[in-house]
Amino acid sequence: MVEQQKMGMKEAYATLKSGVGYVAIVKPHDAHQALEAARVTGFEAFDAGIVECGEQEVIVPELGISYHHDE
Repeated sequence: MVEQQKMGMKEAYATLKSGVGYVAIVKPHDAHQALEAARVTGFEAFDAGIVECGEQEVIVPELGISYHHDE
């Protein structure tokens, strides 16, 4: 679909479902326990990153994409 619509990666990632169903934001020292609790109850879980104070943006380094609050 991305190729047929000639979408760039940034537009595709912003427009299409990226596969994340639920998000739990926990304190860093609770991350391991939260991941284990998800896995034990049958959910596939991963650490998606950190939340920091500062300019409102989302960065996906693996894809070379960033979104700023004014986009």
